[in-house]
Amino acid sequence: MDRVMTTLTGLKSIARWLAAQCTPSWTPHRQAVPEHGNEGLRRLRIFALWATTLVVATGRAGAQEARLTLALKQPFEATALRIAVADTMGDGKQRVIWLSPMPKGAKLSVAKWDGKGLATEWTTEVPGAQPTLAVGRFCADTTASQIITSKGCWWWNGTAYALLPTDRTLIPLGTVRTPAGAESVLIREGSEFSAFRINLKAEGDKWLEKQASPGAGAATGEFVFGMMHAPPSELGAGSPPEFATTGLLGFWTLPKAAKPLRILGRTDAKANVTHVVLARSIGPKAVDEAWRGGPLDGPIADITIGDPRGDGRVGLVVLTAADPKGKGRTLYLWLPE
Repeated sequence: MDRVMTTLTGLKSIARWLAAQCTPSWTPHRQAVPEHGNEGLRRLRIFALWATTLVVATGRAGAQEARLTLALKQPFEATALRIAVADTMGDGKQRVIWLSPMPKGAKLSVAKWDGKGLATEWTTEVPGAQPTLAVGRFCADTTASQIITSKGCWWWNGTAYALLPTDRTLIPLGTVRTPAGAESVLIREGSEFSAFRINLKAEGDKWLEKQASPGAGAATGEFVFGMMHAPPSELGAGSPPEFATTGLLGFWTLPKAAKPLRILGRTDAKANVTHVVLARSIGPKAVDEAWRGGPLDGPIADITIGDPRGDGRVGLVVLTAADPKGKGRTLYLWLPE
C-alpha cells in the first residue's frame, strides 16, 4: 500500500509519466513487457500515470486549434525504428539521428540536410544495443546534444563522436525539454526511473548525474515537449482502442500557444489506415482532436519535434514503419502555420 501511495503522489510529474513504461522491443506493435514485482501493481501504476497525467499535468486546452502544413515527405532508411532531431556537433546545424536494428545489436546514424535530402555524416554499430534512444542537450558544458543508447553516450569532442561507455544496460525512456532548450534524459532503473544530466568530465561510469524530480513540468510551462513509448496493452485503458494501438503518447506546446496538445497516433484497423493526431484531451471513450495528419504510408514507428532541414522551422516529425505490403519507411514533417 505504501508503494501505491508513493506512486499516486507523483502523478503530476511528467517525468514519471514518460518513465513509467516497459522496455520496447524492435517491433512497434509488439513490445516486450519485463516483470518488475507484482503484475497487478505494475499495471495499476502505468494506467494511473497515463490517465491522470493527461488530466492533471497538461490540463485541458479548451478550444485551442492546431493548423499544420505538410512540408516534407520522403523515403527513409528501411530499418529505422527510433528517430531524433538535434544539433549533435554544437555548430548550430540540426541533424537527424536514428537507430536501426541489427542481428546482434543496432546501428546508430547521423545525417544532415544538404538541400535535397538527408546526407549521412556518421554511422556506427552498437553491439548488444536495445531499441532505445534519447538525444538532447543533457550537459551544461557544451552547446551540442548528446546521443544516449542502451550501451552508453555518444558526444562530439570537437573532432569526432566519442563514446562514454557503461557496463550496465541503460533504458533511456525519453527527454523533457524546457523553453530555453535545456533537457534531461529519463532512464529506467529496475521498476523505477530517474532524471539525469551528463558530466562529460566524469571518470569511468560516473558520467550520469541524477537530478531532482522535474515536477509537473507540463502544467507549469517548465517543459514544452515530451514523448513516451509504451506497449499498447498498457495504454488501452486510457484511450479508445484505435488510439492505443500505436503505443505512443506525447505532448507539444506549439509556438504562441498557451497550453500543450497531446500527440498520438490513430489506426483504423478495418481500413488499415494510420493518422498522427494532436488532441486537446484524451479519455477512455473519446479523443478531442485539434488536428489530424495523414493518412500515413504505414504504421507509426516514432514521433519527435524538430527541424530536420535545418532552416529554423520546428515541426512535428513522424517516422512510419513498413506498411503491410513491405513498403519502406517514410519521414514526414508538418510545420505549424
